Amino acid sequence: MVDKCHHFDDGAGPLALFFRTYLPLIMPPLLAIATYAFLYSWNEYLYAVQFLSGETHITIPVAMGNFLATDSPPWNLLMAESVLYSIPPVILYYCFRHHLLSGLVTGAVAGRNAGRAGEIPTRNARSVE
Repeated sequence: MVDKCHHFDDGAGPLALFFRTYLPLIMPPLLAIATYAFLYSWNEYLYAVQFLSGETHITIPVAMGNFLATDSPPWNLLMAESVLYSIPPVILYYCFRHHLLSGLVTGAVAGRNAGRAGEIPTRNARSVE
């Protein structure tokens, strides 16, 4: 594949070819995988409960679980903690939303004359019958 695409970059080396050709194409899937990996590790509860000890080393999901383990949980503190807990994933999404959404529409337009979304292409008046 590198040999076939080599003529597009005017004699650029393999590293320049990777950064100019391949990396822009694989950036949306890489960012989607990184986002899912971050959310998986951010929401980790079982490992944190098993391996972390002491009140100074607990994570936010463990603290929320400790709130719910009491007889009368302080719902106001639990809701405030859940809002603070959701801020970093929202910031992550807003930082990378352009790259994430561009991966969804990368091959969506069939041709140059496809028109706007929802528009039905019409035949040219001079079309051959």
